[in-house]
Amino acid sequence: MPSPTASLSHMPKLPRAGSALPGVALPSAAGRTVRLWDYKQRQPLLLAFLHGADCPACRAWLAGLARARSQLDEARAATLIVLPEPIERLRALQAALDLPFMLLSDQARVAAARYLPAGAAGVALYAADRYGQCLDAWHGPDAGAFPALAAPLADFALAEHDDCACTLPAWAPE
Repeated sequence: MPSPTASLSHMPKLPRAGSALPGVALPSAAGRTVRLWDYKQRQPLLLAFLHGADCPACRAWLAGLARARSQLDEARAATLIVLPEPIERLRALQAALDLPFMLLSDQARVAAARYLPAGAAGVALYAADRYGQCLDAWHGPDAGAFPALAAPLADFALAEHDDCACTLPAWAPE
């Protein structure tokens, strides 16, 4: 009989600050395949894994995020929302809440398995820089556990500042 620790070593590790986000390719509500790679070296990314279209806490969080769109636009951040719903339900949700960001279908929960704790019925939110490196991650039982949008926006601002600072001399040449 295998030891419990042997099975733990085969469990995927969740992304955390400083690690690369695992690649995913999922169909969008518009019917095209979206890959995280599509955003690499282009823009920061806010990636959320939610319960579903009927979850009141998820719907409330999405509505709040839609109202804060201008702040995400200022940060030049792409927003991808992953739900375990068929494309038709995503389209209906997008229309009902007038959501300005991409909804992705993960019916088989393959991507969720890489981003949510094993066996958890929770949600996850990730902020990543434009290189696909995780800046911060939040997990919880529902979207009410997510931080205010100010937290990922601060991560994006800090990453942008660090990114710019890398190309500038730290002191004037002598």
